[in-house]
Amino acid sequence: MAQVRQTNTLGFRATLDNVVYYTVNGKTYARKRPIMPRAMFNTPAAKKRQSLFKLVGMHLRFHHGEFDHLFDKRSSWTAANAYHKRNAQALRAALDTLADRMVAGDMISTTEVENAIATYATANPTAIVLADKSPYELKFLTGSWPATITLSNASGSRTTIVHTNKGVSTTVFPDGASSSGTTPGQPPQGNDDDAIGE
Repeated sequence: MAQVRQTNTLGFRATLDNVVYYTVNGKTYARKRPIMPRAMFNTPAAKKRQSLFKLVGMHLRFHHGEFDHLFDKRSSWTAANAYHKRNAQALRAALDTLADRMVAGDMISTTEVENAIATYATANPTAIVLADKSPYELKFLTGSWPATITLSNASGSRTTIVHTNKGVSTTVFPDGASSSGTTPGQPPQGNDDDAIGE
């Protein structure tokens, strides 16, 4: 992966001569698109991987707009990327059974995805990191995704309350003062009837 300096003619995501150009956090990167035989994508293992990818994507889209308040961005990652990288193994384990159903042809709803992750988080309360944002203490998902997430500064200088599914955060200071902010460009949340299947 190489960072590109001159991007005047490139859109957010463009392909030229089998090279993909994409922008993350204002920087444009280029990477060569691999050429793989089509048969590689039709094996049972490949179909399972594709199903897991789709299910994790449903979860990430459902909580889009919240991750900026919960995870720090990195040079080539968005906050959602940081959440996914930190929790990829646990999310795949949580969604394994649903992926098998999807491979078999079942339609899977967002509600089923969220319930599967909540069940896994209840049984494994330190497996899924809910928030890892400086200067706040690490927070884990221990059940269903909460309606509000309270992030506490280790020094006690401030507390941020993230109102989920709205992309809004309120920072409360020890003197009682508060300030609110939103995540710009947040799309509407998926509803419980959204479903993906093979």
